[in-house]
Amino acid sequence: MISKLEINQKTTIAVDSKKRFNPGLEVKAGEVYEFTLTDETWKDGVTSPDDQTYFECTAAGWPSDTDLSWTERLAMRVLNLGISRKLGKIRVPCAEYFELCGCFNEDDSTAFRIGGLPSPHTWTAPQGGCLYFFANDAQADRFYENNEGIIRFQIKHNQ
Repeated sequence: MISKLEINQKTTIAVDSKKRFNPGLEVKAGEVYEFTLTDETWKDGVTSPDDQTYFECTAAGWPSDTDLSWTERLAMRVLNLGISRKLGKIRVPCAEYFELCGCFNEDDSTAFRIGGLPSPHTWTAPQGGCLYFFANDAQADRFYENNEGIIRFQIKHNQ
């Protein structure tokens, strides 16, 4: 459901990791919002919906390759996940895998990072439109089918 916040009003948004676009808010260019994240986690499925292999992380996304165990690094190499990042196959190449991100009007070209930034942090809307939120996974729809979990965050309209 798309809603509009009045100044100083806040709401909690739930982002389902299985959905490419989770509806959020209607905003106007120049409005300032504050994002506050939780410590909740979601799980990024590694291969297929039938596989039970997951990387669990917060809204900040997966840790860098150096923080992964040798088995996780091996899985990433086998699945070409590190190569995919370099080729820009994830939706928001400047963000971490599975990082909480947002965009305008279901358009990935307008995407911005949320989860990898300090919490709380302020954000000024560069344009108007409807905000949608998502886990930064690979671009194809099928990569969302094997995910699990919902992350909630708070958004406040500051000015």
